[in-house]
Amino acid sequence: MTKIAIRPATTDDLTILTQLWQEHIALISQTNPRYTPSLTNQEWQQQMIDWLANDQCQILIACDEENIVGYIVGWLQDVVPSLPFRSCGLITELVLDAHVYHGGAARLLVDGIKAWFVEHQIQHILTYVLAHNATQQAFWRALGATDFVNIMWMPI
Repeated sequence: MTKIAIRPATTDDLTILTQLWQEHIALISQTNPRYTPSLTNQEWQQQMIDWLANDQCQILIACDEENIVGYIVGWLQDVVPSLPFRSCGLITELVLDAHVYHGGAARLLVDGIKAWFVEHQIQHILTYVLAHNATQQAFWRALGATDFVNIMWMPI
């Protein structure tokens, strides 16, 4: 079994992270055409550089013996006053290399970002899961997540 290591991302990882992001966007846009990126690769890389410098954000990567196989992006987030907690950890991206199975990599990434949230006294996690992505939904439910809020979308 391949050993997976989790570590914070650096700017040296941007080329591989961009490839993983492109692949992820291509796959999900096949099932949901609304999910078309508004950023070029260069803009996305600049955004990642900004995020790496932001102390409210943590980007972790999963590596096997040879390659980066996935990443997760987590944010320390204040929430609207109507919610039963004042702040949360928000996971905005969880992406794995879709070409090869990396058993346990997603769970290790989530465990890593949860540890970072705990260091910042976060007690609740929110994440974005596409409405028609049964695989993502099953993964999060297996970790104990439940439906909380539906986010509706419409063009204007």
